[in-house]
Amino acid sequence: VPRPPHFIMTKLLSGRLLSLLAPAAFLVSTAVSLSAQSGAVTSAAANLRLVDGFKAELVYTVPRAAYGSWVAICFDDKGRIIASDQTSGLYRVTLPPAGSTAEAKVEPIAMDIGGAHGLLYAFNSLYVMVNERNTQGIYRLRDTNGDDKFDEMKVIRNLSATGEHGAHSMTLSPD
Repeated sequence: VPRPPHFIMTKLLSGRLLSLLAPAAFLVSTAVSLSAQSGAVTSAAANLRLVDGFKAELVYTVPRAAYGSWVAICFDDKGRIIASDQTSGLYRVTLPPAGSTAEAKVEPIAMDIGGAHGLLYAFNSLYVMVNERNTQGIYRLRDTNGDDKFDEMKVIRNLSATGEHGAHSMTLSPD
């Protein structure tokens, strides 16, 4: 059963991400070294102070050498995480069922886009705020043929802000 997309996301120190969802929570950790960080991440989850009825669960540690530094995430309409490496590509993460010992499934998104600091999934589209590449701006990715893979990318608006002080998150607002 996929987790619903209405999570409260909080970025924790050392690049760990925590999502609170009663009665369970999960951690996605970005780590420089899996061997050096895995014990620290597990014990960090155990040391979190949570409201009664909540628990924290480590579901994935991002191997930085392979997938970079994840700086933006959102959930698609199927409850999967879409994540962006700071300088390169996008990834889709299918989480295991809550409480499961199964591993998260991570797959690169096969589109020539990356360097996104903000992601928003809405209206059957992934909106991507790119500010680390030559063409900064807001992009819209869509699956136009129903095969569950993005196959169309359009620039919605070009921007001139870049890097850490450039454009970042996007939020869905009422009309």
